[in-house]
Amino acid sequence: GDSLRILAQKAGVKLEKFDPTVQDAKQILYEICETAVRFFEKQLHHSSTGKQALAYLKSRGISENTIKDFRLGFAPEGWHNLTHFLRNCGYNNENIINAGLGLKKESGGDLYDRFRSRIIFPIADINDQVVGFTGRVFAVPSVALAKEGREAPAKYINTPQTLIYDKSRVL
Repeated sequence: GDSLRILAQKAGVKLEKFDPTVQDAKQILYEICETAVRFFEKQLHHSSTGKQALAYLKSRGISENTIKDFRLGFAPEGWHNLTHFLRNCGYNNENIINAGLGLKKESGGDLYDRFRSRIIFPIADINDQVVGFTGRVFAVPSVALAKEGREAPAKYINTPQTLIYDKSRVL
């Protein structure tokens, strides 16, 4: 800390003090994102639909090493897979929402997963910490949806702006 202050003073840079409560909140979000990426990685390699997504990725020329290096994963179909998993890991609804991984029902009900039936691409900051996600839709029966008069979901969805993820700064 002292070295940083001395160098900042010599360089004419004003250091800002960090609020410890903000730092604690950020740390929780980093932990949730890391827990989520491990969940998504496991789903890609061990769930039946995840294995189909893995085969799809490989058919598109993405190697196993690339999948491992970039920590690609899969969000399973269902409304509560990740949110229930994160709750079981000790995170509360507010933390899950603040990480951009869960959404609250408009009717005031329970949380549901933001990412469902999607190939997951984690987004890391310059310190290689996962701060967000983008998800590409996988295996959506768009013909069946059209017959039901429903719109197909967006091809890609992203983590919204959070305390640790600022799209314009990170990307």
